[in-house]
Amino acid sequence: MECSRLEFYRLISQQRFTVIDYTEAEFAVVKRVINLHRN
Repeated sequence: MECSRLEFYRLISQQRFTVIDYTEAEFAVVKRVINLHRN
């Protein structure tokens, strides 16, 4: 899966997402999962 990381970033850039947008979205999902496990 590590070799597909470059392809993943290329896909992000093609879709005009920045890496920062992706990490912020991923972080929001992680926080949501953590909140679900707390309750």
